[in-house]
Amino acid sequence: RKSASACESAHVLPRCCHERPAAAMEGWLTKYGCGTLKAWRPRWCKLHRASLVLSEDAAGRHKRISLELLPCSHAVAFVDPGAPAQARRLARAMPFGFVLDINPQADDNARQVFYFDAADLRLLHRWISAISSAVGSWTLQLGDVVTVTRTMFSDSYPPAPLQEGQSGVILEFDDRGDAYIDMDCHTEYQWIRRHKFGDLQRVAESTEKPVALEVVPQNEIIMHWAVRVGTGKEARCYEFDADGVHVGRRTVLNKGYEMVTHPLEGTTSRSNYEIVDWCIEFNKNNSYAGTGEGVFGGKNCQDFAVALCNFLDLDVSQLPWRQANIVKTATAAGAVVATDAVLGTGILVTACEALGTGVATTAGVALAPQLLAAGAVVGSVGVVTAAMFGLTYDSNPSASAASSSLSSQSTASLEPVQRSRTGARRLIDVVPRMGRFRRRVRCIL
Repeated sequence: RKSASACESAHVLPRCCHERPAAAMEGWLTKYGCGTLKAWRPRWCKLHRASLVLSEDAAGRHKRISLELLPCSHAVAFVDPGAPAQARRLARAMPFGFVLDINPQADDNARQVFYFDAADLRLLHRWISAISSAVGSWTLQLGDVVTVTRTMFSDSYPPAPLQEGQSGVILEFDDRGDAYIDMDCHTEYQWIRRHKFGDLQRVAESTEKPVALEVVPQNEIIMHWAVRVGTGKEARCYEFDADGVHVGRRTVLNKGYEMVTHPLEGTTSRSNYEIVDWCIEFNKNNSYAGTGEGVFGGKNCQDFAVALCNFLDLDVSQLPWRQANIVKTATAAGAVVATDAVLGTGILVTACEALGTGVATTAGVALAPQLLAAGAVVGSVGVVTAAMFGLTYDSNPSASAASSSLSSQSTASLEPVQRSRTGARRLIDVVPRMGRFRRRVRCIL
């Protein structure tokens, strides 16, 4: 048996190895329209394991249809004696066509039958062979939601009982094909050996799935973002941290704080297989950095959420502001307030006349008041530089007074000042103890 605790990080998507193989077959096919539109239209078709994805363009951006193959699915040429009567009629105009029957065992009203033309005999044989191979190797895949069809025990150590009807998300496969599953009824992930896959049933995905942003507090300041796609049993959580991209039923970074879920407007037609492929590519091309936005060569969880929502064709403007931007704005605003209050340059007043007085206050205080002290530290660097070179800036007394008034509105810690040396002394009371830097300021003054 396998130990679940020894494989806690096995659900992290791979960066370089064990990646999902490339599509078994892809290219242009002409598809016969269903319903009232009885016309032949070109479609870019991509066969990937047990899925055939149809798009209007090779990039897969417009009108995607995902056909999930079953163990009983089969494809035959129009001219085959076993083909449906409709296929034999279409063979007169399209001699290199084939018919794909998703579930021949279904009732007539529920059957899904699709007609394609491959344009030449060589491609016809290749497509039929590829589809037959995909059906023959039909199995569970990474990210699939499965339901237990018969009560059994898991193959983890110690073994856990799995009741009929319980569900979970497949997180990983090992070299022998055994599955590591996040079950909804157990706190620890469970191993299921391959020979028991017959007791698991894959839950079909909805064509259109809702998306929500989960904000997971890590402490009083830092917020982790995760993206949840789907609802109920088919829901999956996608997130990014220092270990890489995670896919599962729930976030792996729950620190016990109250999470906030923001339902996003719009739905996505992207299948789990497409999302997992995108996540693997993101995982391979990006390293993790807490600062995010590629500032130090990496991305963080919030950058991942924005990029994923963009891939899901959602409007990313409805997402909250990333904390990396908040930190930059608040720190910069704090630095401007501190420096302007001391030197009396009137820079902040001039900027507020152009942008509106509330901009600096909102950016520096309302968005992140706890970061204004950092801005004051940055601003104090300018104070020390000015003091060292004996710089004063009292040529604009009206601007100095207005700037000092605005700084007092932004933070109660900064008093109105009229001379740079007096302002620098007051700033020392605001800046926290900084060892040598603080003593250096005193010596200069």
